[in-house]
Amino acid sequence: MNTEDFNLIYGIRDSINEKDKKIKLIKLYKLLQQLTKKLIEKGYKDFPTNIPELLYFLGNIPMKEYIDDGTLEGVAIDAYLDLTEEFLERASEDDVEEAGQKLMYQLLKYIRESTLKDKDEVYKKIKEFIINNYYISLRDLEIEVKRNFGYDIYIMIKKMYENANDINGEYLLCPVCGKELNLEDKRNGTCSKVCDYYINKYNLKAKKKIFNNRILRLNEGVYRFNLMSSIGEFEIYKKCVERFRGKEVILYPNVDEYDISIKDGNKNILINLDVKDARTPEILVKILINNTNLDKLINKNNRIINFIVIPEHREFIYNISNAGRYIKELKKLLANESIDIMVISERHLYKEIERIFEEV
Repeated sequence: MNTEDFNLIYGIRDSINEKDKKIKLIKLYKLLQQLTKKLIEKGYKDFPTNIPELLYFLGNIPMKEYIDDGTLEGVAIDAYLDLTEEFLERASEDDVEEAGQKLMYQLLKYIRESTLKDKDEVYKKIKEFIINNYYISLRDLEIEVKRNFGYDIYIMIKKMYENANDINGEYLLCPVCGKELNLEDKRNGTCSKVCDYYINKYNLKAKKKIFNNRILRLNEGVYRFNLMSSIGEFEIYKKCVERFRGKEVILYPNVDEYDISIKDGNKNILINLDVKDARTPEILVKILINNTNLDKLINKNNRIINFIVIPEHREFIYNISNAGRYIKELKKLLANESIDIMVISERHLYKEIERIFEEV
């Protein structure tokens, strides 16, 4: 979600929750300006022009009409001018997402600006550490991170964790993300849809672990918007390493400029992959427009080739519950926005890379 949508959600929440009448009026007028700007940008000609019309709008128009998330079917406020449960749930998600993204950005910025010799490798190892340590003891965190990355990075990573005082004893953990499995639905436990996809595909077994020290867990923002998004990146990276032996395969080249690069030095060919794991094509297009340097994804010659890659789990999860097809819908939306970039599903990626290397 982009900054404009974050601010709009916070504006709705703050103005509706405000108790002081004078301050509430000021906040509502500010919200009216924000909403008007957003609706004009989206091409609307009919929008609220005063506070009563604003409140009517928030209580009757689905949020998906003015917040760039096609899943928000409900309205922001109810008949009593209170925030709806759906809005509160989304606002809570955005707080979590923004906090998680901010922590990762600070780490990324620090590494890029540092004097570290092998920045790509350091960033890769940090991402591996995060994806492999949803739970960790305070002592292990301090020892492992300080020893491998130094004090400054330790402080930044420690901020990504919170106390897990409820964790004590023996647990079955997800073999994909490391989180405690939900044992209520199935005999062997379940996790997220993404994790369950790989558990079933590879017949993965739960990890049994005993916790008896002071335990930390990743905070929700880092877990949901960094660890989970890394699953597809690491999966594709491992397959590229296996399939393209003799080629230089790099994870997070130039400290996360792309997710993966595959280079054939003999033929002077470089293929860059930007793995995108958005829930819907609509959300992904908004991310690309508002939060992505599209210029780096445009193919300017036949020696450097850039792809947006949709992980196989995302295609599968989306396609079983939607009438359309993820890639087909995504390409249609990109064409409507006149965005000329190459999009490919993971299931077609590897043969396409082989074709490129063979033909050049």
